[in-house]
Amino acid sequence: MDPVTITTLAAPVPKLLIELLSSKDKRAVSTEAGFILETEPESIPRIRSLFDTTNSRLRSTWTLTIAMTVTLFALFVAMAVAAVVAGLGSGSTAYPIVFGGISASSLLTVILWKPYDKAFQATVTTQRLEMILIGLEEEWAASSSVGDPKVRSDRIRAANRAALKHMESLKP
Repeated sequence: MDPVTITTLAAPVPKLLIELLSSKDKRAVSTEAGFILETEPESIPRIRSLFDTTNSRLRSTWTLTIAMTVTLFALFVAMAVAAVVAGLGSGSTAYPIVFGGISASSLLTVILWKPYDKAFQATVTTQRLEMILIGLEEEWAASSSVGDPKVRSDRIRAANRAALKHMESLKP
């Protein structure tokens, strides 16, 4: 896979990562990518490590999103049931209003926060990063058969730069 293809795959990644990662994580990924670009753009282990770390951060986002979705849904159901039970069991209207309000607010949170969209975006971004890494690994393998060390290093550096430029562009 040539640098142009890697660039095409990597183009939407910064926008997706900006939406999914915390400011601290974006800063860490951007700093690491910039450091690799400046100091050792042909470092295969460092680039692989950067992609693995970014994927790990995305998996954490995905896990948190799913956990929040399940929690909010459970809260919605529990508070709706509690509102009905409190309404039938007591003569007071305060308990049903409180429980119903909590239930409605949890439903409103799901509607506004859109956890399913975030989980889907995290999945797509993880797959894109894996495709970019596969493309890089193909280029690294193809470059290993080049006899001239300078040409081999230039090919690896060009492919790595194409991927790292997008990772470096993350701004919190």
